[in-house]
Amino acid sequence: MTVARVVLQDGSLKVAHRQRVVVKAAREKAEAMRGFRRSLPLLGLLLQPLASVSYDLRDARMRGVGRAGESSVGYALHYGLPASWVVVPDACFRAGDRVVQVDFACVGPPGLVLVEVKNWHGAFMCRGDAWYRAYRGGWEPCPSPTGQSVRQVRVAIAWLKGVPGLPAGSWIYPVVVFAGGARLYGGGCSVPCFASSRDLLSELRRLPGPALSQGQVEAIVARLCRG
Repeated sequence: MTVARVVLQDGSLKVAHRQRVVVKAAREKAEAMRGFRRSLPLLGLLLQPLASVSYDLRDARMRGVGRAGESSVGYALHYGLPASWVVVPDACFRAGDRVVQVDFACVGPPGLVLVEVKNWHGAFMCRGDAWYRAYRGGWEPCPSPTGQSVRQVRVAIAWLKGVPGLPAGSWIYPVVVFAGGARLYGGGCSVPCFASSRDLLSELRRLPGPALSQGQVEAIVARLCRG
């Protein structure tokens, strides 16, 4: 059985990116704690240590759920794509002072596929790149995974300028795959969304091509692995 090759990126760029993530997470937690104290003016300060522990536990649980979803999608990409493809998990792209992290960068003859994984459960609706989740019989706004993918593409396009000899044309494909069995409604978003890894793989097999030679695939992967 021929399967896609999996390679890992050099860790130096990831360290810098994770430092930014830690700073952002600390800022978000501080804002959440300020909101907690405002919601309970008399008891907020007294109960803040308990609220802080609860926040950390919930955050750790969500990160664990996210990793589980990424593992299932990574397995599907590794065994579902042919040997002409290379899968780079947890890939960072840097262009100037901009750094983005992509759950999986898949490089093959059709081009570069940027896979963002969301292990979300429940019902979700998109209207363009605005997203909502079902809540108490209605819809409430939630973070947009497609907006995140648009930013990833911008940085990846700038990053690819450092790889000589690449062809012109549109061969960068951002996608979002929901690993948790989410139900999706609406449409019109700028990035294709898939309710399962199986649906994603079916679409990847239909991509036009080849846009890249195997040598160009290896050149992109080599630079990506260097960070």
